[in-house]
Amino acid sequence: MNALIIGDLLLHGTFPVHSVFRDVVNFLAGDVVVSVVRECVGPGPASIVLASAEFDLFVQEGGALRALEISGASFPGAGVYDSRLDGMTCAEGGAAASALGRLLDRDASGESVWAILQGREEKGGFFGAYAQELRAGVEFLREGAFECGVRLLGGLGIGLTPSGDDFLCGFLAGLHVASGPEGAFGAASAAVRVAMTGREPLARTLLGFACEARVNGHEKALLGAICRGGGFEQELALVLGHGATSGADYCSGLWAGLAHDR
Repeated sequence: MNALIIGDLLLHGTFPVHSVFRDVVNFLAGDVVVSVVRECVGPGPASIVLASAEFDLFVQEGGALRALEISGASFPGAGVYDSRLDGMTCAEGGAAASALGRLLDRDASGESVWAILQGREEKGGFFGAYAQELRAGVEFLREGAFECGVRLLGGLGIGLTPSGDDFLCGFLAGLHVASGPEGAFGAASAAVRVAMTGREPLARTLLGFACEARVNGHEKALLGAICRGGGFEQELALVLGHGATSGADYCSGLWAGLAHDR
């Protein structure tokens, strides 16, 4: 494989296939999921980014069907992505949250967490119960009752990355840039670490990285633009493109983290 860029937490070893998607092939490395991704997905803490043609070749040659072997000499010449949020600060978290909220009102999917929080998507049955639990969990977080909020939101929703998990990842990122690594971020990340026990490997990977204030490339670009205080519509559009609602759910959590009363 001729990688363009690799993650700064990429592990070495031989790892079996975990899951396969159009632009991503995931491999199981103990408690961490390592991903081979098409360049449109962007870098992450434990990912290997390939040019589109190289990714297609990887899949055609059976890369999605066999174990992935990684050593220190596997990717000569590849850049290393720095996934850390260290040094990023948002002095005006409330103003940034307001600006983000206005854009989410316009652009977030009608099936997303944002739509539920704004009361735009009302249904009965399973969805109604899900929406009620989601709102309750978010309210706990906003009140600083992190253990209660995480208990309700962790694993809440459907899909490989449930909406509740995506929200929590964004929430932690927002807390970190708005209030630093101590205080609210420390308390919230501690609650998430407890809730990660026994979860599926991909969930543990995403939540674990979030607890370490590590994000993927599109998310980091968005956070950087927000912290600089300028416009961030282009960066937001890339994050909103993640999955059916994953990006919007992440940004809903980011909004709550930025707006959190410190």
